[in-house]
Amino acid sequence: MHMQDPTCAPEGIDPFLELDEIRALALAGELDLATVRAIRLGSALESVRAGGPPELRLVEAELLSDLCVLRHRRGDQSGARGLARACLALAPEHAAASENLHELEQLPAPIAEDRSEDPVPSKLNPWVRHALDLGQREEGFFGKDVIEVGGAVPEEHARATGAASWSGFYLGAQAQHSPGYEIRDADARSIPWPDQSFDLAFSSCAFEHIQDLGRALREIARVLRPGGVLVTSFAPIWSCAVGHHLWGRTEEGARVQFLDPLIPLFGHLLLEQGELAWFLTQTVGSACAQRFSEQVCRHPHINRVHEEQYRQLFAEAGFDDSRLCEQGPWHPTHEPTPALLAALHERHPGMAGFRSPGFEGVLRLGRKRAGEAPARRPLGRTIFLGVQP
Repeated sequence: MHMQDPTCAPEGIDPFLELDEIRALALAGELDLATVRAIRLGSALESVRAGGPPELRLVEAELLSDLCVLRHRRGDQSGARGLARACLALAPEHAAASENLHELEQLPAPIAEDRSEDPVPSKLNPWVRHALDLGQREEGFFGKDVIEVGGAVPEEHARATGAASWSGFYLGAQAQHSPGYEIRDADARSIPWPDQSFDLAFSSCAFEHIQDLGRALREIARVLRPGGVLVTSFAPIWSCAVGHHLWGRTEEGARVQFLDPLIPLFGHLLLEQGELAWFLTQTVGSACAQRFSEQVCRHPHINRVHEEQYRQLFAEAGFDDSRLCEQGPWHPTHEPTPALLAALHERHPGMAGFRSPGFEGVLRLGRKRAGEAPARRPLGRTIFLGVQP
């Protein structure tokens, strides 16, 4: 196959050589890095398709066929079908894509989960139950004045902890007030309670969402009494495999979330918004692609704080993090390979941690004792179910 100008002009790469390297990565087991590089190449090829030689159209078809196989191997059967159809739209006689699409359409549909309700901060979901168990086990709530940051444990469950009082808040909360129990609509960056009002702060799955987290942590420290503690469990953080934290609905109304294989693992850390939108256009359609890529790359519902930065922010707010544990990867595929890790380091200089999905533990106001290392969990622990391979 001969071309006068074999490069993708916007990227300055040879698409034939790049496709060969992508296939070599896939054969070496580097499925996620191969996927990322394939998406980059596919996005670049589409941008020059109109004025480019016809050979580029054939390369793009080959790439879509390869991406179909890569997504199938990561459990994204719906995305794989979309990529096979996109390949056949470019090259109707593509034998491999035709055969793969036929096989994919014969696969049984996965067991559907009940996702009829959106997650809300005022319900006792499994994440909150896990954090409450952590708090009772590690610190205890009995007789303490508790402030809940970014949530509202239902009154009956808050009283069951034995706390002397329970005050919770989050943006948009419906105000509630009864003796010993109060919920307010408030921002963590400006907590509407006086200094030294509480013995214990509790927070579940909130710290990965709060913008200007350092300011919020200083506010938490302000309302805690001397020696007060912060009990927290939160995930997934931005720097992990599924840190994009996608929650949304397709055009058909089906709920999708970050543990679904919709977004390639680590893709949010390595792809530009336009590249991700190109990929999602092939897998879920253009309307969802624009909405989901915008949410992943720009939406303020996640703060995009990296693993190392959390410990720094806790320390700057005056908390001792020696009892704060890093969670281990939720699934073996969430552990970056050496080649993928090198790509992550290159894209995010100065950041080293990309394996931990989040943190859990107890932080106490006060300085860490000299020489005391932070706690770390060597094994993966998760309350999330249905993680896809």
